Amino acid sequence: MPISVAILVYQDADPLDFGGPLGILSSSVLHDAFSFTIIAQQELTTTCAHLRVPRDMSVDEAHGKLSQFDVLLVPGGSVDSLAALAQNTDSPEVNFVKAFSQQSDRPSGSRQRTIFSVCSGALILGAAGALAGMTATTHHLCLDLLRDQCAKHEGRTNVVHSRYEVGILSPNNIRVLTAGGVTAGMDAACYLISLELSMADALASAKMNEFTWQTKDETICPSY
Repeated sequence: MPISVAILVYQDADPLDFGGPLGILSSSVLHDAFSFTIIAQQELTTTCAHLRVPRDMSVDEAHGKLSQFDVLLVPGGSVDSLAALAQNTDSPEVNFVKAFSQQSDRPSGSRQRTIFSVCSGALILGAAGALAGMTATTHHLCLDLLRDQCAKHEGRTNVVHSRYEVGILSPNNIRVLTAGGVTAGMDAACYLISLELSMADALASAKMNEFTWQTKDETICPSY
């Protein structure tokens, strides 16, 4: 079975924040390793680049199918729009992230679930309380906004500026992967492939996209 990725799209989201990771994941050597579902409130969502994105599934419908998704990808977008969205803790998007993060642990041997934010998308994770007790990152312009958002929840969040950070939600063992701006999301997507498939697959996907992968510790330039 392919690894099922739910992509949460909202008004003024940045198409590069989900298009970059989608390109990396979809061009892995195992081309059917990942499947993708666009989830949104509206049938057509206008991004911050004025690109209109059709949905595959409404947020309400996706709520009833949470267990079908292995990865939830939350892109960033317009900071003003996102800050307002994160302030509304009852918004459908925040509630969806919260519901995904609160799922019970899967049986031993099952694939680990992952919440994956890119850029300012971490603000939605912070609003949902999904970053409590871990180290997280976001776009450099949003670090203080994320600190303020996370401070509203119990459990200290260490917000740092880095390419990407990974933590584990307890007690349900959900992996939380937060990335900085656009290209950092592609870095994190390579990292996710290395975890779910193999390092060789991650390097092959970076090579296919002519992308130089910056890990947390080093820069990896695929050989040609």
